[in-house]
This record gives sequence, C-alpha cells and structure tokens, in this order.
Amino acid sequence: NLTALLQTAGKHQFYLIHQAEEIIPQEERSLLVQQESSALVRHIMHTLDGKAAVCARTVISSALYKTYKNTFDNLGTKPIGQAFLYQKNNILRSPFEYGFVQQESFLMQHFSIAKTADNLHARRSIFIIEQKTVCITEIFLPIMKQYDYTK
Repeated sequence: NLTALLQTAGKHQFYLIHQAEEIIPQEERSLLVQQESSALVRHIMHTLDGKAAVCARTVISSALYKTYKNTFDNLGTKPIGQAFLYQKNNILRSPFEYGFVQQESFLMQHFSIAKTADNLHARRSIFIIEQKTVCITEIFLPIMKQYDYTK
C-alpha cells in the first residue's frame, strides 16, 4: 500500500486538501458501478521530507457514501485505505491502470504544485464494496521517481 511505502521512505505527512459532494466528469462516472452523476470527492496530498510526493483524487459513489456517511465524514486526515478500505473483508480491487496526467487536467485542479515540463505518472484502481464503488487516482510527483510504486 502506498501510504506504508511512504511511511518507510522518510518523514511522511498526509493532508486533506478538499472533500465535498460534486458532479463528476463522464470519464469517472463511467467507472462507478451505478454510473451516478455525483459523488463524494476527496483530494489529498502525501508529502515526503517536506516535499509534495503524491496527489490523489478519490471518488466515492453516492450509494457508498450514504451507506457509510459517518465514516467518510470523519476520515479527516486519515488515509482512506488504512481507515476504511483495508478494514473490509468483502472488497474487490481492480488491477492498476497506469498512465500520464497533464498538469492542466481536472485531476489536478485542487493542488498547488510547481509546474514541471513532464506529464506526471499516475495510476488508478477501482474498489467495489457491496456493489458500490470507490475510484482512486494517484498522481506521482517527480520526487517519487526513485521509488517503486507499481505494487
């Protein structure tokens, strides 16, 4: 798990940047089991030794959010994997999809990151819990090039 990797790599901090119910883009809508138009969206950032390392966007289907509203509303600065996903026995996870994200992408709209010349490496996976969906997209900033985050 990414948080565990970062915790062993140096001084790790986790920040909640934004969390709100939002209308989501069609690309993300198509990934949800129920293909809902709105979802709970969380933007978080991991830092390593004081430098931005990973930005992530989590899309929690409205159906799952309603089922576990109190849990999600109280996540605060706790990573969703450790605080919720890995606590569930009946969870399915898709294989990772890997790609690149341009810094102008909607995925980056809540992050204040210094511009780089390169597109940023990213991965995405889908978690299914009780036929309800969580989609997590993680965007790896240049400091992460030295780590193997493909697991």
